Amino acid sequence: MKNTLDLKKPIETLDEFKTAFRQIKALGPIETHRDGDTGIGKTLEDLLGIKENNASRPDFGEYELKSGRVGSHALLSLFTKAPESGIKISGKRVPGNRYLYDSFGYIDEKEQRRKLNCQLSASKAINISGSSRELEIRCDSEKVSFFVDNEELSVYWTYKVLEKAFEKKFASRQVVYVKASSSFTSGKEYFNYESASLLSGFDPQKFVSLLKMGRIVIDIRISQYPNGKPHDRGTAFRIREGYQHELFKNKESLIED
Repeated sequence: MKNTLDLKKPIETLDEFKTAFRQIKALGPIETHRDGDTGIGKTLEDLLGIKENNASRPDFGEYELKSGRVGSHALLSLFTKAPESGIKISGKRVPGNRYLYDSFGYIDEKEQRRKLNCQLSASKAINISGSSRELEIRCDSEKVSFFVDNEELSVYWTYKVLEKAFEKKFASRQVVYVKASSSFTSGKEYFNYESASLLSGFDPQKFVSLLKMGRIVIDIRISQYPNGKPHDRGTAFRIREGYQHELFKNKESLIED
């Protein structure tokens, strides 16, 4: 049976979070409520009475809730943002992802449909499926651009656009960041929720630095509907779990381990 708290209502304030988190910490190992990388966050949200959502609004009160496994390098989503494009065809500007899909999409032999699913990192180029061409992203002083075989494409994100996308997701600029140790028993993951910190003040320079080092990656996820139209599931910026706290300038301990 999964451990739970007897909360009369979902938490709304930082004080309510601290009270509930002390109870969670005292429970000891808690069986995950969902298998896989997102289990740590889902389990914590369930315990706190927070409904899962992908909206830009905070998780409770003015705070976004994030969690991470101690020592983990799993990837966690930060936000989604499609790239801009300076490419025009027949006088009309082509959206960045549509250009990438039309130019570099490939036929998935198993699913028999066109797609462009790839993970990009500034630390290395990747081979485009079904071809000998290489796709990569590079960071200069103002933007993140796509390159194919060392040739720059007019498909990019400016740092200002990415900063706005981050701030839209973390509108309050305050994040409650929880760390937990992870263990496995009989093939099932268990969490010991150990500490909580309050993070604030997004650091755009650190974001760029982590992107350049490959600790933030970009997932392009475009496939095809049965009628042949493209299905863009959002271009996701994802960070290695152990580095997400570095995106913020200020850190205040709420509950120590």
